[in-house]
Amino acid sequence: MLAALSAGGGPLLPAKLVSVELLRNSEDPSSGRTVIIVDLKAIRAGERPDVELRSGDIIRVPGYVLLIIPWGFYTFVKTLVFFGASLPAL
Repeated sequence: MLAALSAGGGPLLPAKLVSVELLRNSEDPSSGRTVIIVDLKAIRAGERPDVELRSGDIIRVPGYVLLIIPWGFYTFVKTLVFFGASLPAL
């Protein structure tokens, strides 16, 4: 699971790494998906083994609500600075 998140660009600042959700298709098609809560911080620290992913698995990384607003502001300002830096000087 850790390699899949890294390949996707890694978790962002407001990510709640202690409660990452792994949505996995159940063996029985009529029962839908199973939700497995994974502590990614413990996996990164080597306290728990990494979870092996299967075909069709979906990883959902929730965010801390209090960090989403400052992260959004930071991303907005960063976008403006990069956009402004790409304009030619007259």
